[in-house]
Amino acid sequence: MKLFKNLTNYYGEGIQEISINNNNYKTNKEITSSVIVAQSFGASEDKESYNFILAESIRDARKFFKKDLFAVVQKEIGKNLESIGETNYAIACENVEEGIYVNTREILKDSRKIIWDNGLNYKSVLYACHPAHTYRVMEIGRRLGLAGEPFIKKEITWPEQDSQYRVRSKINWIPREVLARAHHKINGIVN
Repeated sequence: MKLFKNLTNYYGEGIQEISINNNNYKTNKEITSSVIVAQSFGASEDKESYNFILAESIRDARKFFKKDLFAVVQKEIGKNLESIGETNYAIACENVEEGIYVNTREILKDSRKIIWDNGLNYKSVLYACHPAHTYRVMEIGRRLGLAGEPFIKKEITWPEQDSQYRVRSKINWIPREVLARAHHKINGIVN
């Protein structure tokens, strides 16, 4: 993993822009996944949070690919899925105490188990996450056998009011992301 690649946005090969429900996304139109893996961005759960945007992204992905893709999400996204009438999902790391931080790798490991337990193909997933988080999520996912493609918003917004300081702006995110990537490289979490 290159430490400084795609720090605040994701630019992958084979990614095209699509528009659905007046939202613009970047994805691979040819993906044949049966599952979405969504990583929260911040801790907020209200309609102003990025986690609400991620819930809408799941709804839009299901509409675009014309199938009710099973989703594995974090609690913050699950609450927002419920608020927009979306079902067919499971919560990763559901038994973690409220307010306890769970890292990306642990969430992906639990997501893989949930996908496996539901008899779905974990080797082809669709990732819904913040564009600045996408590269690391996909790198860790690949290492865990969760190969996939992104389904991410084209326009990048930062949840300025989120309780997690590091997700509020690009300037807050970059140092945290560089340190996380360096940690993962040194500790063999990614190649």
